[in-house]
Amino acid sequence: MHRLPVRPVVAALIGLTVSRAHAQSRFELSPFASRNGSLEGSPTLLGAALTSYSGRLAGIFGLRFGGAYDIRSLTSSNTTTDAERGWVADADAVISPARFPVIGPLLGGFLPTFFSGIGVEGLRRTDGTGGQSVVGSYGIGVARTLGPIAFETEARHRTPINWTGSPNDGSASALVPTTRTGWEYRIGFSIGFGGKTTPRGIPSLPIPVGVGSSHRNEPVPTASATAVITTGDGYLGTRYTYGGSTPQSGFDCSGFVQFVYSRNGVTLPRTSRQQATAGKSLAAKLDGLRAGDLLFFSQSGDGVDHVAIYAGNDRILHSTSSGGGVRYDDLDTPRGKWFRDRLVAARRVLGDGATFVDPFAVTQLDSKLDPPDKAPRP
Repeated sequence: MHRLPVRPVVAALIGLTVSRAHAQSRFELSPFASRNGSLEGSPTLLGAALTSYSGRLAGIFGLRFGGAYDIRSLTSSNTTTDAERGWVADADAVISPARFPVIGPLLGGFLPTFFSGIGVEGLRRTDGTGGQSVVGSYGIGVARTLGPIAFETEARHRTPINWTGSPNDGSASALVPTTRTGWEYRIGFSIGFGGKTTPRGIPSLPIPVGVGSSHRNEPVPTASATAVITTGDGYLGTRYTYGGSTPQSGFDCSGFVQFVYSRNGVTLPRTSRQQATAGKSLAAKLDGLRAGDLLFFSQSGDGVDHVAIYAGNDRILHSTSSGGGVRYDDLDTPRGKWFRDRLVAARRVLGDGATFVDPFAVTQLDSKLDPPDKAPRP
């Protein structure tokens, strides 16, 4: 069975109407469960938080608002075990350094977050007593991205600033403290959505029209190639993640290529070695290339282990660990020369003449994920 690309004009329309992707999620919704040691009885709470990240400085700073309520409130029991019901509400300033594209790849997919803020927490007893307190807090969380979802753990230290209570027997002296200094531990997950935060630390090299570093007369990009480059350009700044294949989780080199071409009606295998079997074979040199072709590189000389989209004028568009994520690289620069010296294959997977391998035909090929590249940092 052969998969043919959609016709060039249709592909161009698709590429131009697809919304520009979220290089990084502007918002994160995070349901969680927690054990709150700063409330009397250390109750278990269920809640959620919403984080909004700034569009500046690669989006590493954010504000988070959240709240949680005692799980015992979900039942109507009035037994002694249901004698206390706790709640919390927080507002925090957040810094997530791993969102910066150069830092994220160095942490192996683990994303630390530091936060500090102010909130209110309280406890209500079934006998009518209880109280609430303004609290200051700080802590650290660690997330691990798996596909579009990040699983999170968090430790927060809470310190009461003041507290109020209701009397137990009608006298003010009978107030019973409900909050104390203590740790809260959370576990949950987050889903990113909305916006595009393009890190300013990654240069977005535009694709010039009619001019460029190439000394060759390259053909004008086809409609399908323009659609592919337009789609890929929408993911500039998305972080590099080993094994990643979505904007939410981040991309490795072949995950990015597969994702971009799939948005334009072209089915490609998953890894760079498998992708090097698709389409038409071209000479492994820049002469004769046109925008939309795939370039394959070998870092160690032991087979293909990196892939990029040729964007025209001696530029490539790819997800690169050494570059911190999705970016353009100019093959005429010292960094680009590193890739150029390791170019081992080129394939054309766009156009009416392109032929594609049945995905089942590549199942026996080496399916090991592509390693991070070791190119000089920009």
